[in-house]
Amino acid sequence: MDSLRVTYEARRDAWRARATAAGRAAKTCGWAQVVASLLLAAALVAVSQGLVHSAVILLAAFAFAAVHFADRVVASRRRRAERIAEFYDAGIDRLQGGFGAPSFDGGELLTPHHAFARQLDLTGTRSLFAQLCAARTRAGASSLLGWLLHPADGATLAARRQEVEALCGRLDLREAWAVAGSTGRSKAEPAAVGAWALAPPSLPGRWLTWILWAVIASVCVVATGSLMGWWSWWLAAVACTGVALAHTLLQRRCGAVLASAELVLDTLGPTVPLLRLLERERFAAPGLIALTERLREGGQASRELRRLARSLERIESLRHELVAAIGYPLLWPAREALAIERWRLRHGRQLPGWLTALGEFVALLSIAGFADEHPDHVFAELLPAGPPLIEAEGLGHPLLPPGRGVGNDLRLGAGGPRLVLLSGANMAGKSTWLRSIGLAVAMAQAGVPVRASKLRLTPLTLGVSIDGGDSLLDGESRFMAELHRLRTIYALAAQPTPALFLVDELLSGTNPQDRIAGAGALLEGLLSRGAIGLCSTHDLELTRLADRHAGRAANAHFASELTGGRLRFDYRLRDGVVGRSNALDLMRSVGLAV
Repeated sequence: MDSLRVTYEARRDAWRARATAAGRAAKTCGWAQVVASLLLAAALVAVSQGLVHSAVILLAAFAFAAVHFADRVVASRRRRAERIAEFYDAGIDRLQGGFGAPSFDGGELLTPHHAFARQLDLTGTRSLFAQLCAARTRAGASSLLGWLLHPADGATLAARRQEVEALCGRLDLREAWAVAGSTGRSKAEPAAVGAWALAPPSLPGRWLTWILWAVIASVCVVATGSLMGWWSWWLAAVACTGVALAHTLLQRRCGAVLASAELVLDTLGPTVPLLRLLERERFAAPGLIALTERLREGGQASRELRRLARSLERIESLRHELVAAIGYPLLWPAREALAIERWRLRHGRQLPGWLTALGEFVALLSIAGFADEHPDHVFAELLPAGPPLIEAEGLGHPLLPPGRGVGNDLRLGAGGPRLVLLSGANMAGKSTWLRSIGLAVAMAQAGVPVRASKLRLTPLTLGVSIDGGDSLLDGESRFMAELHRLRTIYALAAQPTPALFLVDELLSGTNPQDRIAGAGALLEGLLSRGAIGLCSTHDLELTRLADRHAGRAANAHFASELTGGRLRFDYRLRDGVVGRSNALDLMRSVGLAV
């Protein structure tokens, strides 16, 4: 990690130096444009006075155009250098435990009331997804989030790992990917783009094309004849009326075609340059080769999308009065609408596949970048389906800054306890440990390296109830919100894939008598359904459940130590039930007289 930070800093400084040099060059170009403008004005005056040959105007105009072009090139280089420097700044921030500057944090892609994503800090501005995601397209962010939320099978994970390892160390590729195209992000929703691409045509095909060309040919012939004096100008008026009638008849349908296509292309954002970059790459991994081949189905994806973009650019140019004066008599909007409809008929079926392939690649590139920046993480071993098992050594929370995380060991199922009752003092690390396990399982089953020295697990379905609150808008108390989450976990435990449940302070929103009775019944029900899991609690009465289920349940705890009036935690997981509470000590530490 230290060596990668040195690399990031060296490259960032080099690109900052380039940006500074380009800034100085831009100032020079600015002064050069002033001089070129003065020279052009002087040439015009001199030629008008007969002092020099008229060719001097051409030379001055050429010089002005050359300086203007140079200014645009220098400005482009400066923007690129600044963006690359920002890319390395974000990387340095991630290496220090930050979250960089992600285009997506996953929150806007998540369905409400998901079983575990928000409770594990999987999505959000300060989340695993924000630290992991390098996507600049919605398709890429959706692919990556889908992998984290929906476990893959062993064969898929093996292929995914091979593809990720082929992308590891490709810093130049990640740099080029981060700055390709515009600075914006693509909001294209694959489903919406697919619906547009596969929708039935709104305009009739070949015969309308022939009618349009016939009208255009008639306009050209009549206009030419009128200018040459071959016939009366009233024929030109009739032709103009025909053009106006054609515009009126086609306006609604053509307008709808152009508006929908423009909306789709706007949401695609930087997709075209990203596709072009991916098409140029050559890979050795079979999965990556197959992925790039999918971009060539039905034509090269970037080239065909660029053709669609050019049609819309031509329509955009009609906003200029001079272009409109020429374009409308030639039925330009209708012709471009027909061209877009032909494009949809020819490539509409391939467009969703292109976006999906691009999304899968950026998800792989995100994981590869994460692996490069976390060399202490390991790929998990996914065991065949069978009795539930999760076994970890040195497992820690992936979002804690380097040097701050404490790793602990875990074994659930397959000969070990299927339930661990977790007790401990406040702030000792119980909730963090539950989140660490949940994130590790989600990452492992997505093919993302986890913060551990070893992790083995069978396929598991995650059910989580951590840090839930009440909702005024939903009219829901904290206790009722927890009950809904527990109902979800209970339903997951009935499915074919075994469930891993992680419950923090079970039923803490009710009275002790009901809490003990309800929690014990719920945990026994989950165990009877074949689930495994951990449950944290402050009720020492509940920890006696391990005595009644010897071999199936066990106790573990996090301890605290009061030294010099200050509480200290080592965040080490220990066997057994916690020996003391620290609630009164914490209250006194903030000045409460208890």
